[in-house]
Order: sequence, then structure tokens, then C-alpha cells
Amino acid sequence: MSWIKIPPVKWIDSNEDAEYVAKYFSGKKYMAYDTETTGLNKLKDYPLIFSMSDGVERFGGLAGYLQHPAIKGLLESDIVKVGSSINIDRHWSENVGVYLGGEFVDTVLTDWLIDENREGRHGLKDCAYDYCGIIMRDFQDVFPMKRATKNSPAETPKDAIERELASPEGFERAKQYAGLDAFANYKVFEKHKEILEKTVIFVDDYGRPARNLWDHYVDFEMPIIKVLYNMERRGIRISSGYLRQMSIVAGKKLVELETQFHRQMAEKGYDKFFSAPINLNSSAQLRKLFYDIIGKVPFKFTKKDDPSTDSEVIEKFAEEGDEFALLLSSYKDVVKTKTAFLDGIQEELCNDGKIHPSFKKVTVSGRLSCTNPNIQQMKRMSEDEFKIRQAFVADPGYIMGAVDFSQLELFILAHVSGDEVMIDAFNNDKDLHLIAVHYIFGYDYDTCVAAKKKEKKVGLSGLTSDELLIIVLRTAVKRIWYGLNYGIGDEKLALNLTADFRKADKDGRNLQCPRCKTVYPLDYLNSYGNAECIHVGGFPVDDKYVDSKVIRQRRLEYKQSEDRDEDRYALDIVLRTVSEKEAASYREKLLGVFKKASQWLNNQVKIVNTEKKVQSILGRFRRLNSVDSTYRGDKSRAERQSKNVIQNHAADIVGQVMVLVDNDEQLKAGGFQLLGQIHDELLFQTPDTENAPNMLNRCREIMEKGFSETVMPLKVNLKADFHKIVSNNSFEIKGDNINFDNCVYGWSLARRICFTSNSHWPFLG
Repeated sequence: MSWIKIPPVKWIDSNEDAEYVAKYFSGKKYMAYDTETTGLNKLKDYPLIFSMSDGVERFGGLAGYLQHPAIKGLLESDIVKVGSSINIDRHWSENVGVYLGGEFVDTVLTDWLIDENREGRHGLKDCAYDYCGIIMRDFQDVFPMKRATKNSPAETPKDAIERELASPEGFERAKQYAGLDAFANYKVFEKHKEILEKTVIFVDDYGRPARNLWDHYVDFEMPIIKVLYNMERRGIRISSGYLRQMSIVAGKKLVELETQFHRQMAEKGYDKFFSAPINLNSSAQLRKLFYDIIGKVPFKFTKKDDPSTDSEVIEKFAEEGDEFALLLSSYKDVVKTKTAFLDGIQEELCNDGKIHPSFKKVTVSGRLSCTNPNIQQMKRMSEDEFKIRQAFVADPGYIMGAVDFSQLELFILAHVSGDEVMIDAFNNDKDLHLIAVHYIFGYDYDTCVAAKKKEKKVGLSGLTSDELLIIVLRTAVKRIWYGLNYGIGDEKLALNLTADFRKADKDGRNLQCPRCKTVYPLDYLNSYGNAECIHVGGFPVDDKYVDSKVIRQRRLEYKQSEDRDEDRYALDIVLRTVSEKEAASYREKLLGVFKKASQWLNNQVKIVNTEKKVQSILGRFRRLNSVDSTYRGDKSRAERQSKNVIQNHAADIVGQVMVLVDNDEQLKAGGFQLLGQIHDELLFQTPDTENAPNMLNRCREIMEKGFSETVMPLKVNLKADFHKIVSNNSFEIKGDNINFDNCVYGWSLARRICFTSNSHWPFLG
């Protein structure tokens, strides 16, 4: 690494200086730009100092000169702007009326392309030193912020900068500091571009053209920067009243769970071991309960070598049926929901009544991460007790909804593997999971389809035992698929499958033994107690209360016997605990049905052992150097991660679809606005007018066909589904139709056109 000489900063202090800078950059292709601001809020704060550089000279000035016609014109021109997390500087500049034009190079993103495993080291300070030998000073070294005292609050960045600028010595330090960021960013950019241009993406059978990683950045990553900025700027309107209401409900729920926990402690006589009611947020007290009193065997430890009581441990105890762990798990879920979302979202509200989440792409998979707040952690409406997404409301005159890819990762696996069974299923609207149930468990496919259709109409409570079993098995197959894509081991897969089986019916509907017709509640049977029927679970039960160890032994004996019949086997599947061996056998059976998919997954392991990396569908690398580790666990993890490149494929497709949706001229003209992304789901709003069906139709068309038509052809037809987000001012999905009754507009024309004919909405298929 060579050390770079840093030129002195040229300070903009007059009209002549401003005009000189604009003339200096005239005709140049790239320019680094950086700001020092009043704070870190992208909507509220604004620049105090700015700097620019071309890697030869560096310029700086007070923010007032951003309004100078020459400087403002330069920044709003088509010259490519270079910066570290450039979108945040765009927000701050726009807050003072300066709209950065042209394309953007984010050195955080280019560094991520070079090595996605440099987590925490993509920022300017690390990159400047690692690539250029430039030592960057911390902000507080130059602008030290005074701490709070009894008589005065702590200083803000604005206070510190203005105080330093007030003295000649401080002003000089500020000039030198501010001018360095842009210069360093440009030098880092030069190094990054050189490396990316030398990194060739190999040609393969995905149909990708030969290119280098810089070409990839320009074609695929650069456009995403603008989309993320647009989503951040638009924001999502929030009903703070709803959040406050749900926060009160959550608080009451916490009191109920805490009371129930204390009641169970008293019933067991455990409360006598504590001088006061146990604090559910105290790790020390929970350790005492689970390990000293109950006698759990520790399997995970803290940094201080104490037995752990973190979420992973509590979940494992809950899966084992521990009543205290079950209650504690529910308690912690509610605490997280209340703290992070119901209360946390309100803290992030801006003056416009919206949240403006920050989206970043620098994850190992390329999936977006989200902060302030993290909306990607929000559950779907159907899975969320508090319905947090119902706090999302459309702007006045708009309706809000979401559209997501259906089974995107499996569609991708079908494409990259060329598996004929999968491709046929997707392209002919067959249920892939039910096909697997058919092949693995022997159920007639049409019977499986009928059970699934019935479940949609009447719910689980209206199904027969056989129909319920088909639905449970479908869920299990889905779990196995995603276990393959995420590379989870046999133990985790077995636990997940067991949980799926035991949650076959949350309402505790009665199941009937197929042999003697004795009826039992499903949750009652899952407890493995009070089971009097000799056929339940496929093994005889002599006593009313049977130890779980005895049951497991009898189940083993049953499995080894030769007199099983299909009915007994079927009921046993619903009731049993899935072993690691069984989980592995299911996975092997699934791969036996989809042979090319299996071959592709195995081939990924061969590729990573040879190349030490795998590639996404657009050519991004997922580097897995740990495959050479002498430690077997690291090597196995790398091999599993090589199969998980499906996630990278998915990130590529979703990213490009977002670009296509946000830039589509028809959607722009109709007022359609992309608001956010939650994994494979796009959040949007569109004007509440008679043109709304056309907007939704166009959005779905882009999601399903856009990637194949504009980026590269896919062997499968992607599917996307609309669903509502909120009940207020939002459309509602009912069967094959969309109901707009909750929207402001009357919809008489739309109804007459679309609902009086025999055809369904075109985008609902």
C-alpha cells in the first residue's frame, strides 16, 4: 500500500471561488461530495460545511455557498457523485433545496462488491486506510462535543461545529477536516473501480454475458441507490393513535403473562425460593429458576461462563414443552413487539407524520437491511397478534397495499437447476408442495388439491383428519424446502418439523382415531398425557399418564414392528416428535423426487470447494474461504452457505424489479409510489381513482415479467400476489376479487367494467 499525498484544501470564500470550482469540474465525469451536518437525522438536519474533490484537488466551504448558482448548478448537474453512504448526503442537501443530479457511486457499496465479508469495515475511515493509507480523524477529535452538566445539556454536532468555526484556530481545523472526506472518498473510489474492473464475472449457463464487477455495479447496483433514496424520502404514513392503543393492549398482555407466570410458580412451590416475585427480565433469577430449581441441563453459556437464558435457550426449553419457558417466550415476544415497534415506531415519527426507514444493501446475501425503524422485522398481518402493519396508512387521496413474490426462492431453484418437475409445476400453476406430498407420502394429487381448497374456504377446523394431515404434510414439505435453501442441519430441521406437526390446529380441534373412532383434542394428544386410546399415535398406551420417555420407547418399538397400517401411520405423523434421522430421510425423499434440483445443490458444494466462492444470478460473488478451514464446523457451514446462494439470486431479482417498478413511466404517470421493501414484498400506494386497477395490474406485470424481459430470460414464470396492508383506506382481497369499498372513491366505473363480467381481475389470474 502506497501512501497518498494530501493536497491543501481550497476554501470557497467568494463568488469568484464558487465560479472557479464550477469551471474546474466542468467536463469531468466524477466528483466526490461530502457534508458535515447539524445531526444525523436525514429529514431534520442540514449541512453546515461541504466539500468536493476529483482526487487531485479538494475544495470546501460553508453551507451557505450551496445556494450559490454556480455550486448549486454543479451539484444538480449530471456529473457522477461519489460518496460514502451517498444517499444520506443527498437527504441533507435536499433539506436545503439542493437536489443532487446524475448517477451515484457509493463507496460502501463498491467495497461490499469487492468483499462482502468485510462487515463493519465498509465505511470511509476503514476504506481510506486499507486501500489508500489515509488516516481519517474522528469527528469528535475536530469538533469535540461538550457533555451534559447540571446547568447545560450536552452539545449537538451543530453546537460543536459552530463553536469551532467561531475561532480562527477552530475554523482552520474545520476546513482541513471537511476537505479531507471528499478527497479520501475519491481516492477510495479510484482503487475500488480499478479492482472491480479487473474482477471478471465468469460465463456460465445462466445466460449471463461476460463482464466485470464494475460493469455489474453500473448496470445493476447503481440504479438501486436511487430507488432506495426515493423510498426513504417518501416515507410511510403512520397512525400514531393506533400504535398507542396497541401499546396499551400489549402492556396489559405483559401483566397477564407475568401474573400467569407467578401463579404457576406458586402452584409448583417455586416462589418460596425467591424473596419477591420473580423478575422475568432478570437473567440471574431466570438462571436460578431453570438450572438450580427445575434442573435444566445448560447447553449454552454467557461470556462470563454462566448458563445462558437468552432467546435461543428459552425457545429450546419451550419446544421441549416446559410451561415456564412457553410463558416466558410469549412474554419476551410481546416485550420486543412493544419496545421495538409499538413504542419504537412512534419515536421515529417525523414532523410529516411518517417514518422514513433507512435501507441498505450491504448484507452477505444482498438482501436489504432496514433501520430507524426496521420494518422488515414486522410480521405479516395474519401472524401478528397486534397487527402492527395496520398502523401503516395511505396518504390522503391514496390507497395502500403490498405485492410479493410467491415462493420466489423455489422459482429460482427451478430456473438454475432446470428441474423438469419443478418447472412444469410452476409454469402450469400446480402446487409444488402438494406434488411432493403426493410423491413422498402417497396421497393422490387431486385429493391434496381438494384438501387445500377446502382449507381456504372453511379453515382447519372444518377438515377431516386425513385432510388436516395433508395440510400438515404440505407445511412440512415447505419447511424442508426452505431448510435446503438455508442450509439448516438435521437437528434444526427436526425441531421445526415437530413444531409444525404440533401446531397443526391452533384451536385444539378434535381428532378422531381412525381405528376405534375415539375423539381427542389435538393439543390434548400433543401433550402425550391422558391418552387412553390404544391406537393413538400408533402405539398402545396402558396408563392414563405415561412418561414421555416411555412413549418414545414405545413409538420406537412401533416403528420397528410390521403390523402398521396406513391410518395408524397417518395419525402418528400428526402426533409424534420428528427425530433427526427422520428429518434427514424426508429431505432425501424430497430430493429423490426433484433430482436435478438435488444435483444443483450438490454441485454448489463442489464449486465452493474448488472456487472458494459461488455467484448470484447477476454475477455477484459470495466468498466462502472458510471452506478450506481445518475445523470441520467451519467447512460444513461454508458448504451449507454455498447452497444458500439462492438468497443472493433472490436479492438480485427483487432489486432489479424494484428498479423497474420505480422507474416505470406508466406507473409514474399514474402516481404509483413504491414505499418500502420487506424481503420479497413491495409496499406501495397509488391514487384512489378509477385508474388504480390499471396501476396494480401494471405493477404485477412488471414483477412477473420484468426481469425475464429486460435483464435475462428465466425458465419459469414468476408469480406475484397482492394483499392489503391496512383496513383503513385500503383495498381488500376476497377470493379472486379485490374489494375497494373501504376506499374514498366510489368505484362505480371500476365495478361496472370488472365485476359485471365473467372474467376476474387480470392481475389476479
